[in-house]
Amino acid sequence: MCSLAYQILHRSRSTFLLDLRHFHQRFTGVFGERSGRCIGNKACSGLGPDDCKRIRGAKVVDQSQHDLSCTDRQACNRIKWDKSSYLTVSGARAVSISSTSDQLRYQAADTATLAISHVWSHGQGGRPEDGLNQCLHQRYCNIAKKFNCTSYWIDAACIPCDHILRREAILTINQVFSTSHATILCDRDVMDIDISIIQDESDTSDASVALMESILTIVLVCDWNVRAWTLLEALRGRKNIQLLCKSSGDNRLISLTDILRNVTYHGDISISILLLTNHHLFPAPGVYHWIKFKTSSRELPFQSSTFDSSHDAQLTAGRMGRGFITVSEAASLLGQRFASRPGDDVIIWSLLVDDPVRGNAEDLWTRGKDGTRLDQVVYTGHLLSSVQRLPPKSYPRNPSWAPKQPGPYLAANEKSPISILYPPYDGSQSRVGTIEIKGFEIKYLRANWGVASIRFKNKTASSYRGIHSSGKPMDNEPIPDKLGEYFEGCYDGILLHPLQRVGAQGEVEGFEESYANIYGGYRSITKGLLLAVCGRIRMTSSEGTWTWLGVIDWGDDTTLPYFEEKEILLE
Repeated sequence: MCSLAYQILHRSRSTFLLDLRHFHQRFTGVFGERSGRCIGNKACSGLGPDDCKRIRGAKVVDQSQHDLSCTDRQACNRIKWDKSSYLTVSGARAVSISSTSDQLRYQAADTATLAISHVWSHGQGGRPEDGLNQCLHQRYCNIAKKFNCTSYWIDAACIPCDHILRREAILTINQVFSTSHATILCDRDVMDIDISIIQDESDTSDASVALMESILTIVLVCDWNVRAWTLLEALRGRKNIQLLCKSSGDNRLISLTDILRNVTYHGDISISILLLTNHHLFPAPGVYHWIKFKTSSRELPFQSSTFDSSHDAQLTAGRMGRGFITVSEAASLLGQRFASRPGDDVIIWSLLVDDPVRGNAEDLWTRGKDGTRLDQVVYTGHLLSSVQRLPPKSYPRNPSWAPKQPGPYLAANEKSPISILYPPYDGSQSRVGTIEIKGFEIKYLRANWGVASIRFKNKTASSYRGIHSSGKPMDNEPIPDKLGEYFEGCYDGILLHPLQRVGAQGEVEGFEESYANIYGGYRSITKGLLLAVCGRIRMTSSEGTWTWLGVIDWGDDTTLPYFEEKEILLE
């Protein structure tokens, strides 16, 4: 098992209070005898993508994977694209399965298209100019026929190298996967699972259910589930995801939804919960159900205020019903996954949020298609991460609080400016902040936070008000050295921590009434609380506003700050 993939799962919202022993038992039942392959034959440390060759650094020298049925690989020729056929089709293209040509011929992608989602490094071909093995083309033609489809889409055959054609093809990915008849999940680990003992989708024998549980555990930590592009393909094609496995030496498909249904009713509930909270793998909720959930009596005290501060609820629900998600939710999912090309993460981010592709994050946070706002609220807990923020500029000014990319990890050929990275989480149990735009220039975030003030002496940050373990405030605690560096050039400073969504207004037992009920949902490799550092910078900060300076791991050897609930306006 890849340690990084497991850490991503372990830190996710799905593992709160879950006992994962059964998860490990089921994974070991199928792959327990195998050695790792992150670094040679060993598993990686799980600390980040740079330490895992399954994610970064592995050289793919052979893009010539063959099908199980291919008996003479030496004689299996590569079938390349017919460029003129490709250019003849406008819009989304897919490979026609009716052509008898020795080249890939194309037709318009539609509801009779089979979409193939795979991990590029697993060797199923590079680009249409290079082609893919004849046996793979025949495999997907045969699968398409079983589903009564007339074409199939796979990036190796449908996204050319040419920059203009590549961008044009990327613009159609949402359409291809959302309208396709089915999405085939191809991953080398999943394809290696022999499902011969499962008779059909209604087989609920003990042995079959146990194998289905193992399949679900493998899907959660396979390479396919930690890639950024495959996340997009899953979300857009999630209405019908089929897993490509094997059975007695031949290809066999099995529905992910059917597996989950059987495990839910007849298997271990802890495995089902892990999958059910990974909602990008299952059909999107309908518009009516989304509105009903957001306005249910159980959630009304919180959700009604969210609706009041949000733009048109019907517009938001419509996006959800079409399989899109909010800007912050998309960033939370992508923040745990990886893209290889610089800039691809922002492109994928925008495709998860809505149809138009945007090349910069500022548009995602502030404006949408035809000037329509995409999101007007964001969970404050989501902002608590080491993701780089939009770069400052004089006019129009970028918001200092807004992330410039979905996650802290950069592309394979880029180096992060900091050594310890803290990925974002959805922050769904924290208070929401409201995004405000003044004249389409400065983008503010207004929210209530737990606030700890920093005292300055001789224009230098010097001390703060701490809190004793007994709950009593302690004045004039010296700031740690690592914090002072953040406030260079500032004349005022504060520390922020998100507040709990529920119960934040009342008194916290054992503390004074003014002490804030801070949010404790951040799950990552930290020694203590992860806090936001904000300041007022000489000559640049507007009156009454604060500038986001970064985040700091407070550690466990320094007195905690004393937080009070206050409304803060970040610029």
